[in-house]
Formats: sequence, structure tokens, C-alpha cells
Amino acid sequence: MALEFGLPYTIINARAGTAWISTQTTISAFIIMFLMGRATSNDTVWILEDAGDGFVRIKNLNGLGKYFCLEGDISNGTRAICSAHQQTWRIFPESGDPSRFRIAFSSTNSVIDLDNGNPTPGTRVQIWGNDSPNEVWFFVPKV
Repeated sequence: MALEFGLPYTIINARAGTAWISTQTTISAFIIMFLMGRATSNDTVWILEDAGDGFVRIKNLNGLGKYFCLEGDISNGTRAICSAHQQTWRIFPESGDPSRFRIAFSSTNSVIDLDNGNPTPGTRVQIWGNDSPNEVWFFVPKV
């Protein structure tokens, strides 16, 4: 499956089957958490924006113009949030399965991970090495 810029997607962890949701914690930042099953709120809908040179920005469609980014230093365990800061990402298909993807921070090999692959709502999304099934995602088009 080829991903397209500007189309709305729900991003679901391939291992846990849970979707990204942005939940406001302060005026400037949202925590990225998980909901069980298919969600219908715009807090769970994301679009990909072309950032050039093979990179993308991931924007939430909740109407507040916030982007998927990391809070703080880029190291294992740094949690994902939504903010006005526009970090760039590489999205590439999983080996052997073009319907599943990994999301890497800019030019690093570190990827977005669901903490321990835990399907419990509220489990944090974070950056981690590129070595786990917790780090594989489906981009489900929102219709």
C-alpha cells in the first residue's frame, strides 16, 4: 500500500491493534496515547504532509494544527506528543509486508514504538531502537 500526502489515516499498532489518539494535557502539548479498536474522533485522524527529501510531517486533524513530535532528547523512551513543532519523519514499509510500516525519526534509525506492545488504553508511544514488533504500524485510510 502506498501512503499518500493529504489523505486522512488512523495509525494503528500492528501488534496491539490500538490507534493513536491525541489527548490535551496543556495548551501547547498533547500526549499521544492509545484507544482500543477503531475510533471515530478527529483526535485519532492524522494526515501526512510532504516535508521534502523523502521526509514527512504527521499532523493531527483535531483542528488545533498540532504535529506528531517527540518531547525532549531523541533517546530510547522519549515520549511522543503533539505540538506546534514540526518534526520530520521517514515512513518505510516493513520487510516482506508493504501494508505495515515503521516510522523513523528524521535521519536516525530510531522508530516509534508502543511501550512493550501493551494494548491497554493510555499506553505511551515513544521512540526506541529499530528491533521490535511493537514498532510496526498500519495506516488505515479514514473514509
